[in-house]
Amino acid sequence: AAMLPDNQEIDQSLLEHLELFDLEHDLRVARYRGAALHWMEQLDEFNPYLAGAVWKGIVAAHAPIHLQVFTDEAKELEIRLLNQGIKFDVSEIAHFAGRSHVPALTFYWEHDLPILVSVYRYDDLRGALRRQKTAGGTARAERGNLAAVRELLAAGSGNAAPLKESEPP
Repeated sequence: AAMLPDNQEIDQSLLEHLELFDLEHDLRVARYRGAALHWMEQLDEFNPYLAGAVWKGIVAAHAPIHLQVFTDEAKELEIRLLNQGIKFDVSEIAHFAGRSHVPALTFYWEHDLPILVSVYRYDDLRGALRRQKTAGGTARAERGNLAAVRELLAAGSGNAAPLKESEPP
């Protein structure tokens, strides 16, 4: 196991590959992050965080925009989407802490942007904000709140997610 690359090394290699061979990668990252910002603003009362490929800036074609919401009002979230005319599928995905599963809502926006909204209890937010230690001993945020995503977009940040922790609202 010590000879296998860790997640950070895999992410770095994938980013290098996309930057070399995918001429649309930077535009895709900006578009997906813009869409993530739109949906995070729409779902602000549910404490949304951006996670996964779009947060990391490693967006292959057809990667989903993964939003994690932290709420005790999951039905209200579903009602909000239905009231906006969004048809979604419901499934389950593994909890980010590795325990059990959580509900996930999936839909397409603008015909080609896959959105995945995983729904956590509000109490899970505290554990979600812990930093993940990398192989070099530095801490990296695994997700970002609305302010962090706005900061990424305003800075014109290409691909790297910020190393600082995102604060809860």
